[in-house]
Amino acid sequence: MAKLRDSVSNELNSGIQDSFDLIISEFDAKLSHYENTANLIESKLANAESKGYIATKQYYETLKGIESGKQALLQQQLEDLTVSLKNV
Repeated sequence: MAKLRDSVSNELNSGIQDSFDLIISEFDAKLSHYENTANLIESKLANAESKGYIATKQYYETLKGIESGKQALLQQQLEDLTVSLKNV
């Protein structure tokens, strides 16, 4: 009976870990998109400034929006992981 209980426990733990891993990998891909976009904008900003241009407010507003999006995404990830854990 103990072997059956341990086997069921291991399968449940494996399922929980798989669920968490899926949620994390999904959000990592989305977060990577935000970070790549921010890096591209920062690169363009640095390039313009190196040529003596002054960046417009739009660059900084865009970066601010990206950071807000990342923050919302991380909050959603926390909520999804919490729900997943509660459904165990």
